[in-house]
Amino acid sequence: MKKIVELLTIAAIMLSVCSCSAPVEVFDMDFNAFSSVGTDLGGKTVVYATAYSDETVLGYEIGTEFADLAKEAVNRTEKELNCKLDIVYGGYGFGEIIASSYAGTFLCDILCGNTNSATEAIRAGVLTGIKSLGGIIDYNDSEKWGNRKHLFALCYEDDVYGVFPISWPLLTQSQFGYPLVVNEDIVSQLALPDPREYVETDAWTWAQFRKCIEDYTVIESGEVKIYGFSTTDSAYVEMFVRSNGDRMVGRDANGEFVFGFSSDSAAAAMEEARDILKGSLSYAVYTALPVPTVEKFDAGEAGMCCTPYIFGKEDFYISKCLNNYALLIYPTGPNAEPGSACSVFSGYGNCITIPVLTHDAEATATVLDKLYEPLTGFETFEKIKEHMSRYYFFDERDCDNFYKLYLSWDNLFNNCNIGSKYKEFITYNGSISSYIESNRESAAEIFDKYVMPAIRGSEAVWGTFEN
Repeated sequence: MKKIVELLTIAAIMLSVCSCSAPVEVFDMDFNAFSSVGTDLGGKTVVYATAYSDETVLGYEIGTEFADLAKEAVNRTEKELNCKLDIVYGGYGFGEIIASSYAGTFLCDILCGNTNSATEAIRAGVLTGIKSLGGIIDYNDSEKWGNRKHLFALCYEDDVYGVFPISWPLLTQSQFGYPLVVNEDIVSQLALPDPREYVETDAWTWAQFRKCIEDYTVIESGEVKIYGFSTTDSAYVEMFVRSNGDRMVGRDANGEFVFGFSSDSAAAAMEEARDILKGSLSYAVYTALPVPTVEKFDAGEAGMCCTPYIFGKEDFYISKCLNNYALLIYPTGPNAEPGSACSVFSGYGNCITIPVLTHDAEATATVLDKLYEPLTGFETFEKIKEHMSRYYFFDERDCDNFYKLYLSWDNLFNNCNIGSKYKEFITYNGSISSYIESNRESAAEIFDKYVMPAIRGSEAVWGTFEN
């Protein structure tokens, strides 16, 4: 019987190659996305549920160049794989996937949503491991699906359970936190040096950061007219703790994994951060909720701002309000490598996953892999960066700083409140050392429960954990 099947398969292949008439449909009982005869999904419908608005094409605002390219990608995928993509906008969330999966009810083949909710679905066992699909989706292709720092949020115990559309410009490049942005018009009016030069010469230190906050502050008749710095407490401290070389995952003297905020470098950064925000420079810092802080900056009432609101369609986004602004990495402390960069990531809205109740995991993965091939004209990271530099930044150095941050995410796992340990010290009435000690046990419990499974997952996928 096996021999007959092999002969029939060979005959079908020969007919498909030699015949110029109607195409021959090949039914492969052992579906293989890398078959030498290509993949024909026989008109299969793949349901893609996404939180994106129906005023977009997979996240790109309708009427824009990228929306047209995304539509082209959808059409190409349907044509080349002989399938139909049913895109459900504003559709199901991970909570619904958990409930429906436990009930044995199919909702969708692909689900795009926030990483925090995805983590709960991963723990619930209702998402498909990407590694288990045998290479259909190459999670090692960092220019297409994200590097290990990006994918760490989706690792759990023995696999990685989702990817990010890294090769599609803007979708992933406007959601990490939290760059420093400087109003260059204010800098020019005050006859001060271009702050980009500090980054270029590795002079962008805590001391220089303090000096800039002071220099950008304008006080008239005893009133602050222009604040040196505008920020949300949490955004600022989550970044600043890492400015001294610390990361969320650290190692103790025995080489064991530990919550990084307990390190000496983190403690020193906490001391510095608290003094700037609540101590000697508090008069020069405007603090409020995220949107008011960036609006203060947009209005020319703050010289520097910490915010993720740089590119986007809302009226308060910086790129819509200012032409002449500089984008900087965070200043480095004495324990950090000069010029090093790290951004934080506490909930990311564009992770793409495959529920376990997909009708055909391999076929779905093949569709996903084909759909998110690089958009036409943006086939490489360098092409994306060149486009961003030309149309979204005032200076090439801003683009360089932006991508230093973008490629260096550090996950905060906000879904389990581990991020709060990085910011509660700001209002803590006591020394930083006592704060760390009083939180050491609870932080270790959270770390063991939520972060260690991700570390083990990363080790299972890549052999090692990369911080």
